[in-house]
Amino acid sequence: MEFCRDFQSGRCHREACKYMHAEPAPIAQPGAGFGGVSDVAGMLGVSGQKAELTLEVLRRIVLTRRAVEAWIGTDDPEVDEVLRGCYVRVLVNKGAQGERTYRLQEVTGRTDAGALLTLYGDQAGPCRIDHISNAFLTQSELSSWLTMMDYCGSAVPTAHAVLDKLRQIKTYIQYCEADLT
Repeated sequence: MEFCRDFQSGRCHREACKYMHAEPAPIAQPGAGFGGVSDVAGMLGVSGQKAELTLEVLRRIVLTRRAVEAWIGTDDPEVDEVLRGCYVRVLVNKGAQGERTYRLQEVTGRTDAGALLTLYGDQAGPCRIDHISNAFLTQSELSSWLTMMDYCGSAVPTAHAVLDKLRQIKTYIQYCEADLT
């Protein structure tokens, strides 16, 4: 991934920039974050328009609470387009013994009150920022989401669609960096 000049010199203090410029972990590790796009398809074995969606591929566009907090407060209307189609891991239940249940939800927009609008299968609604997780998506959460999507007859993004979204995110970040210089 290319870093902005301010990040390389240690002068970049924007939260979104810090998050997006975090050095990506190797693909085999959970939560590789936003790595470079041009080589991601090859590294993940994505070829053809019908490539299977895997945990490693989808994790590239699952936003953490830190990233959402950095973007949600901005007045830039382009943020809505960048957020739309990303995913978040949302707390839906806190058990008596402290165990927590999370669901993968698609971001469809944001509210004026600083919350995200999300979609889980065919159920839409607002999502408070404090319910968004900073932890990485798990295989069981992905499997539950895929089961719900199948049950509702909702479309699941292809691996190629995820990579296109990743390109859109990277382009927006580069636009913001150019705007600061």
